[in-house]
Amino acid sequence: MIDLTRPRWRDIPQRDGISISVTQDLEPGLPPLLCDPSEFREALINLVFNSVDALPCGGVITLASRSVVPSGNADSPPSLQIEVKDNGCGMDD
Repeated sequence: MIDLTRPRWRDIPQRDGISISVTQDLEPGLPPLLCDPSEFREALINLVFNSVDALPCGGVITLASRSVVPSGNADSPPSLQIEVKDNGCGMDD
């Protein structure tokens, strides 16, 4: 997914003198994600593109994954949390 989006977050901004980097914070040993791979890839690509749009002066996009236990129910199996974060300008209220 990082390679698929590289032109949008690295190549195109570099032409304008803007530096955007992508980092990973992926927890090892996570359970498999039961989903349609192409739909999941498309969702992640759209989130990365949104992050690029939020970084007009450059910045960092972080892709993260981790296992989380639902709050209030320790007997529930852990969930998979996936994040696409950036240090961009944010959104209007």
